[in-house]
Amino acid sequence: MMHQFKKIFHKLHLDKVAHKLHLNNIKLGKNFILVMVAVLAVGVTVFLFLGGGGMSAKSVAQKSVNYVDKNLLQQGQTATLVSYSEESGLIKLKINIGGKDYDSYATKDGKIFLPQGFLMDAKAGQATTQNQNNTNTASNQPSEKAASSLAKVDKPFLEAYIVSRCPFGMQWTRAAEEVLKNIPALAGNIKVRYMETYLDGQFSSMHGSAEELENRRQICVREEQPDKYWAYTACQLKADGKTTECEKAVGIDSNKLASCLSDKNRGLKYSKEDADLTLKYGITGSPTLVLNGTVVGDVGRSADALKTAVCNSFVKQPDFCSKQLNTADAATSFSASYSVGPSNQALAKNDGPAPACGSVQ
Repeated sequence: MMHQFKKIFHKLHLDKVAHKLHLNNIKLGKNFILVMVAVLAVGVTVFLFLGGGGMSAKSVAQKSVNYVDKNLLQQGQTATLVSYSEESGLIKLKINIGGKDYDSYATKDGKIFLPQGFLMDAKAGQATTQNQNNTNTASNQPSEKAASSLAKVDKPFLEAYIVSRCPFGMQWTRAAEEVLKNIPALAGNIKVRYMETYLDGQFSSMHGSAEELENRRQICVREEQPDKYWAYTACQLKADGKTTECEKAVGIDSNKLASCLSDKNRGLKYSKEDADLTLKYGITGSPTLVLNGTVVGDVGRSADALKTAVCNSFVKQPDFCSKQLNTADAATSFSASYSVGPSNQALAKNDGPAPACGSVQ
């Protein structure tokens, strides 16, 4: 299964596409059989295939199905053409895989196959999928469960998958820092991981190379200087991402950090682990939460909400769980303070799931 994802991702130049498309967060269910929508790091995936020129709609549709069969499906899986039509200047085709139908598209010349279509004018600044009645938020993935529905365990473990320059990932990190500042005993129950994409021996991140480098810097600090990790990220959030100043301010061993970044058996290995887990869980939005090994919906963006999510997962809640923390939503993006006041509370009052950075910005 992981091999199939790598094979698909190997064909794409996701970092280049990500800078050209402006789609908000699209979360696709992993029930899509790992095939047509390798959208873990890109909202619209384009596969180029040879041929074209004067083809009929039926020929284009059948060629698309043949391409899916040959290049995208695992052994034993078969795609079947259900129907086809012309729509918005493209050939729209319905493909059945494993008893489920999926809408995909291809250009009329038969050269480009688009596994997923998005309606970009549904709302200003938003894009919606043609295949699902989906909203563009990290908490809308079908595989997600409510944190309260999970079985309780002796030692809960909450992981947040973010990218370092996503305003909402930074918001979650800020809330987590507030939790650990007040309840240090929870340090072993909360971890930040980074949504890394690994292709052809290179890492990429949704907001470009500067973010990708900072992802790996924070990963190296997390793994090799863990006692400095939260102080470093807290400094970053307050200091507009100034790396050198924050290294000095919190006592980071800069030589050790530089060595980690360049050592494939250290920094690259750590980043690859995060990238592999990002694929494993089908994560495309920052932040996405994994509680006790299960992807869960958003639990809130305040320190008290995060604390409650972890504490409610204990078989027997420790005494510190009764301590009430800040109930205001943490500020998004860079901010010298924990919260920016009433305007930030709109997130908590929003009827829909909390916002997140999508796989393409």
